[in-house]
Amino acid sequence: MIYLEPRHKLAQEFEALYTELTPDRAPSMVRIHRLTSVLLSGVLALALLLAEYGLLLNYDRSSEQERLRHWGELGAELLAVRLQEALDHTALLTQSLAHQSASLRNPATLSHIAQTLLRDDSNYRGLGIVRKIMPTQRTAFEAQIANNIRMLKNGHLLPSPSLPVYYPLESYLPDDANALPQGLDMGSLLSSRRTLEMARNRGLPMLLFSTPSNGHRLLDIVTNLDEEGRMLLVNLRSERLVQSSLSTPASNLLLQHVRLVAWTADQPDSPSLDSHPNLPAPVGTPLLTIKHTLGGSDVLFGAYALDSSPPTLSSSSYLMLGLSALLLALLMALHQYQLSANTRLR
Repeated sequence: MIYLEPRHKLAQEFEALYTELTPDRAPSMVRIHRLTSVLLSGVLALALLLAEYGLLLNYDRSSEQERLRHWGELGAELLAVRLQEALDHTALLTQSLAHQSASLRNPATLSHIAQTLLRDDSNYRGLGIVRKIMPTQRTAFEAQIANNIRMLKNGHLLPSPSLPVYYPLESYLPDDANALPQGLDMGSLLSSRRTLEMARNRGLPMLLFSTPSNGHRLLDIVTNLDEEGRMLLVNLRSERLVQSSLSTPASNLLLQHVRLVAWTADQPDSPSLDSHPNLPAPVGTPLLTIKHTLGGSDVLFGAYALDSSPPTLSSSSYLMLGLSALLLALLMALHQYQLSANTRLR
């Protein structure tokens, strides 16, 4: 009859024999395997978190660019609509004035025009009457206005030299510090003569983007008034035009983060209209460009981002990254627990 020892006693004897044969290798191997597992798990978790951070950062950057492009497109389209409204309003005004002049047989005066157009809440800064004067008419015109036909040069008004045709200001309202000087030849301003000729010949309102030698940008609408060579000049408030065209709930955010700029084919190097004129000229590629034909000119609208700081993660992205880090930490802890259980089992 064979006698069998109890199972736990056999296990104790086998473990004692294994420890006697390999007294140092078993504990050290367990420690090495566990340390290697911890290091590999940590490196893998860090790599996954960095990859997720890059993907979230790229997504937030793309979302921000798309949001800025949407705001820029909205602002450019609304600004184009506001300019077209000013052109249409000027056309209706000149038609009404022409009808009144024909019925009364007396040209409408500038003060009468100013009463109907210049208001505190309007987008119009001033009104002027421009006359087309030939060289043979210059002496009589200068005697009429009691002033010379002049031109701007280096910020100073100088007598205009002999030219084939002049477009001087006959009168301008309001007569304040910002008024254009009487007798100023509007045709002497950069790229203005061709626009004045087009307005005279076509009988349609034209946008007149000009920059006198003093660097002050002018945005005007000029249109033919009568057959006596008189033209109506309407000076627009550029800053109010941009702000009023963005009368939407997101206008404050738009003006803080997006810069709207407009160029013409005649002046492609300097902006003709700028929502932030006090800032340096924009550089780099705009977020978007939109082209419109307004008042006889091809106007290119562009939008630039004002915030040049590096992009950061949004709060939702940080939350997602934190949850991922917590999940990876839990998985690492579970893995270590399983290793400990396997070690105890062995």
